[in-house]
Amino acid sequence: MVFVPIDQFLKGDSLKYVLNHCDCEYLILDAEFLDSFKEIRAALSRIKKVLLRNPPTTFIFDEFYVNFTGIISNNTDNPQIPIEPNDVMEILYTEGTTGKPKGVIYRNLKVIAGLIISAGLGSGRYGQVKLIYCPTPLYQSFAQLDIIFPTMFLNTSIAITEKFDATIFWDDVRRYKTDLIIYYGGILQTLFNQPPRDNDRDQPARWAIGGEAPRHIWENFENRFGITLIEGWGATEAPGPIINRLGSRDGKMGSIGIPLDGYEVKIVDEDGNALPPGPQHIGEMAIKTFTPNVLEYYKEPESTPMIRGKDGFVYTGDMVYRDKDGYLYYTGRKADIIKRLGGSIPAHMIENVANAHPFILESVVFGVPGNKSSGDDLKICVVLKNTRMASTLTPAQFYEYLQENLANFMVPRYIEFQPMLRTSSERIKKYLLR
Repeated sequence: MVFVPIDQFLKGDSLKYVLNHCDCEYLILDAEFLDSFKEIRAALSRIKKVLLRNPPTTFIFDEFYVNFTGIISNNTDNPQIPIEPNDVMEILYTEGTTGKPKGVIYRNLKVIAGLIISAGLGSGRYGQVKLIYCPTPLYQSFAQLDIIFPTMFLNTSIAITEKFDATIFWDDVRRYKTDLIIYYGGILQTLFNQPPRDNDRDQPARWAIGGEAPRHIWENFENRFGITLIEGWGATEAPGPIINRLGSRDGKMGSIGIPLDGYEVKIVDEDGNALPPGPQHIGEMAIKTFTPNVLEYYKEPESTPMIRGKDGFVYTGDMVYRDKDGYLYYTGRKADIIKRLGGSIPAHMIENVANAHPFILESVVFGVPGNKSSGDDLKICVVLKNTRMASTLTPAQFYEYLQENLANFMVPRYIEFQPMLRTSSERIKKYLLR
């Protein structure tokens, strides 16, 4: 039996795609999502039974819909089911930020990743953690491999919320007497945008661990809430192999860190040549592991976000550079480098300028079809801050700001104001905005 956690926010074609792609036969479903399932049931011919949780009292069960409580037993005897390290444990689907979600195979030995990460967190001051607050979804590899598995080896408790809610986040942290909180970029930005309170620093958490911390708020976030950010890097295909244990207090603010034991990282140019340290030497990050874990996709797709090289490295598609101490700095996705006028424009360079505008909350830049001679045109989507002054900004005024602060060839041709850019999982899916 293979477990496939599903994003609870998926509906319609997206939900149908994942359930069919993973060859699902038995579905554990909360009654809250029953209507969404019924809309696509006719297209899910492989499903044999649905185990329904929290059904309404009037629900009528049959051979297809069965009560989830029926599988609960008080029998504590060992079922004597043979489990091998190389058996498939689960299939985790990527967020689909660049297209359709990809199914990544996790075998039982993937638990080794939890051992490695717990060793990284358990050293020194991080070994003092007694309770972790996790507002991130459990269908993501980050929560499973980087948080839940390590807690098993650290003798640490974990408080899991149903969903992230900025209005009660710090109240929860205080209620559970949290030592460490979990985040990714969208969470930090949302928390930082909440109105300041007198008791912002009056909370027990000393550290926060996650990824995609916006560099422009990093130091201010730490000062405002009295907390140290422990930034890292990971992906569904390669969970948590890089952690920054030093952070801002040791001069490494903005870095995703260095590889943990069992992993090797190299940075290469377009021709595969290794690049030296320095911010002028940005290249693709490739990762090699000396653990038994290898990258496997279920029903190998034609194109994948990460590529297995013949040299044993996984080419991540993430662009980084390394400083003289070996610390890595993420600059964006390889796919986000826009070809224009015979040159290459990293989207993050334009986004950083846009985000520096006092009325802009966040932005995203990507290429759209242009004429053959100049290559792609540039489009920028922005979200305004939730203030009265910000609401007065017009596209024309913002365009003028970009002209004053960017080279002419970097000024987007198209500007679009959006109410939000992030999905329910706090990720930006550029292909949907195009």
